Amino acid sequence: YHLKYLKYNGSSWTTTTIEECASGFAYQARIALDSTGKPGIAWAYRDGNAPNSQYLYYIKFDGAAWGTKVEVSGDADMSTPSGNPALAFYKTAPNGVDYATVFTCNGTVASPEQHKATSADTEPTFSAPSTVGNQDCSSLDVFISETDTIMLVSSPRSGSGGTAYAYYHDGSSWDTGSGTSIFTSVDVVNESFIFIDDDNNRNNYHVVMIDDEGVTDKVLYNTFSGGSWSGQETVDSGVDIGKAQIDVVVDNYNDIPYVFYFDNANNALEYSYKAGGVWTNGTVHNGLSLSTNYYDNVAADYDPGNTKIVVLGSFMTSAPAFDLNKYELTDLATESQGGVPEFSTFIYTMTALMLFGMVYWKSEGGRLVGA
Repeated sequence: YHLKYLKYNGSSWTTTTIEECASGFAYQARIALDSTGKPGIAWAYRDGNAPNSQYLYYIKFDGAAWGTKVEVSGDADMSTPSGNPALAFYKTAPNGVDYATVFTCNGTVASPEQHKATSADTEPTFSAPSTVGNQDCSSLDVFISETDTIMLVSSPRSGSGGTAYAYYHDGSSWDTGSGTSIFTSVDVVNESFIFIDDDNNRNNYHVVMIDDEGVTDKVLYNTFSGGSWSGQETVDSGVDIGKAQIDVVVDNYNDIPYVFYFDNANNALEYSYKAGGVWTNGTVHNGLSLSTNYYDNVAADYDPGNTKIVVLGSFMTSAPAFDLNKYELTDLATESQGGVPEFSTFIYTMTALMLFGMVYWKSEGGRLVGA
């Protein structure tokens, strides 16, 4: 599997190959933008000739070209699959403006740890990892505020009855190594992914993940506001709901969260939004030909300049081909508006030859990575 970077300029996509994999594969890629809009990417690489050897890499765009990839963590810390890493950039001088920081689930003890760059250079060195918490994890996501407070969330590693945790850094230290439970009694039949979005830097956070029960799956949601978590909610449930990736995005203007996921049994890409304390479901794209595979991926972001939500969805049509679609939702809900706003535009379709598609969207210019 190769790692590719795609950018949308308003009318067309450009593609850059970041990593050519002759024998192994690059996967679990995450992208983030620094304060000037330059993207950085962190990803895991597994050696095809040594299946138990895994590494974590980082690469940065300097405004004109991509730098050389940097090894963040070697095989000693990545000896087993560690799920999605999380990538973000610091915002303030004490921590280093635009210093990248990558969070992973340690491959040996499976607990979250932090790798911080020692400079804002395109090819920085990374300090030795520091432990964030002591709970097992499979996947991570993170948000760093304008004052460099950090909210890190982690999904359970495997099995039934697991717990997802949140870890908060107030700018000087992590609150507790044990974390705060945000989802409980979660079943992980396959891989476990978790995603977070903020509410326009107001220290409100929205988190989603899948309770993968194998037959009837649940889309789970929790929100952090006023210094505490509100409690676990079920957004939607059904057979083969939310296979692989899901995402959450907040309409900051109306303060309404949207959750996006595939409904494999009904061959549709769907969404739910919460207004007036009630979840309402809608359809982004139906009539798809989905299977029960775990390769369907969705990512979304809010575009404040145009008050719309942009969504990317990739799904396997016939191996190894994927369709990658771009959608826009402009008729956004408000607290007083009833009904279900439908996606107003079907923007773009592209067929890609990838066996495993990972997309992550950022609205500033339109960027994603595929691995």
